[in-house]
Amino acid sequence: MAMKSAMNLLLLVLVIFCSHFSLAEELKIVTQEELAARTGNFNGDIWLSIMGEVYDVTSGRSFYGPGGSYAVFAGKDGSVPFITGKFTQEEAQKSLTETLSAAQLVALEGWRKFYETSDKYPFVGLLQGSLYDERGNPTEELKTVREMIENYEPPPKKKRETTSSEL
Repeated sequence: MAMKSAMNLLLLVLVIFCSHFSLAEELKIVTQEELAARTGNFNGDIWLSIMGEVYDVTSGRSFYGPGGSYAVFAGKDGSVPFITGKFTQEEAQKSLTETLSAAQLVALEGWRKFYETSDKYPFVGLLQGSLYDERGNPTEELKTVREMIENYEPPPKKKRETTSSEL
């Protein structure tokens, strides 16, 4: 009987512990202001966001830090500029579905996967905004983007005609 009570007590303690302390790390929701503060100024952290996913690119300071060739992406979601090459704040604020074609979204997804699979640039969290809400749930905009990527079919390759001199 004492052994059964001890096991029940241990089980109860375990349940209480697990309910107060998540065994998995909580998903961080990053605000626009928090992201904007991570540009590497004063030797600080450097974050960028692509498709609403925030990555710590501090280890690539020479590229993403002040004066670096990719510094334009630091502290913002650069999804549209990644594809259009127009590195302005206005461009960064444009809607993905209203600005990019399905083919361009597929290319952007390739960049997102680059960061997602990189050991050099750890995932920080989700950016609250047009693609994720304040709880980290995908917005209708992101659902549409994912659907466009999933349903994209590249155009068929044109057959090259053989000329008589090649025969």
